[in-house]
Amino acid sequence: MTSPERRQYVKRMVCENMSATRVQKMEAARTMQFGDPEPASLPTLNALRIMKCRALQSNRLDGDPILSIIKMKENAPYNTILQDIGYDPFFLHYWSAAQINAYRLYTTQTRVSRISIDATGSVIKPIHLLSGRKTRTLFYYEIAVNDKRKKLQFPVAHMVSERHNNIAIAFWLQCWLRAELKMPKICVTDESRALMMACVRAFTQYSTLNQYLYLCVLHCLKVKIGMKHHSV
Repeated sequence: MTSPERRQYVKRMVCENMSATRVQKMEAARTMQFGDPEPASLPTLNALRIMKCRALQSNRLDGDPILSIIKMKENAPYNTILQDIGYDPFFLHYWSAAQINAYRLYTTQTRVSRISIDATGSVIKPIHLLSGRKTRTLFYYEIAVNDKRKKLQFPVAHMVSERHNNIAIAFWLQCWLRAELKMPKICVTDESRALMMACVRAFTQYSTLNQYLYLCVLHCLKVKIGMKHHSV
């Protein structure tokens, strides 16, 4: 491949977020007719993926991904986005000023503010630390707002962490709230016990999930009893 071809392929994969498979298909459609044998000039998937990997590595501030993140935190604009970094165990909290301002605006325009919190473990590969230890499964956590009035959804905070207990998640939520934010009225999660416990610790005055659920049930019973008395 010539240098202009390499630059074009890298631009499509890195800047335009195209997969190596799609780039190869586009190049095949440009240079081949139906039934033609595969030309030697057609880039292989392995070659395209290697080009993409090298291009991404060349943009890093350091060969070690964690040290690269630490160096990013010392330079604009990342120094205002990367909030907290932990090395061993690894975690990263990050959100931008634009996200903070978007959430503040949302809470001023909405009577019942609502957020959703979700986590996935299939986005980020484990990292090798300088000690030689490989991190445990890295989960990507995100807080998202579903603004029904404007009919749009947007993220407001993120975390990457190899710790998945309620204490670590609650610490992330509490750090986010320290930006002088209003607590959400409704918080939606899946059935993860760690997520639910973290939300109780961060967004309510109760310290345990069982205590919170007990008081919720007690309140519902009082409401039902009051409705019965009212109907009588």
